[in-house]
Amino acid sequence: MKRSPERAAIPTTLRLRSNHRLVGTWEERENPVYKTPVVYEIELADGHFCVSGKDEDSGKRLTVSGIVWDGKALRFTTYFPPTRYRATHVMQVTRSGRAIHLVGKQREVWVRRPKIRGTGPAR
Repeated sequence: MKRSPERAAIPTTLRLRSNHRLVGTWEERENPVYKTPVVYEIELADGHFCVSGKDEDSGKRLTVSGIVWDGKALRFTTYFPPTRYRATHVMQVTRSGRAIHLVGKQREVWVRRPKIRGTGPAR
């Protein structure tokens, strides 16, 4: 059974639109040390953020929980079953197509993948 992405609890005053800058598929920007093979897809459903994660090297999905939008940053927790690795995340858009992604205490720069015209978020 395919598990649907968890939805964030969002106060009514913070209802969001589908063109929000966080919506899309996000990956870590290239860097000289290490680039994670994990990508996150952020979508909106009924005015709530939904987050899913996938390790593109192995094809394995992460379990995402605790999604919270405070109006400035999206917070969530992930669990990767093969390694039993759990992490807390804070993602905040800094400018169009870029975001600061805090994983635990590590600060990373992430970029949104370009959309393929005529489709939903890039996969």
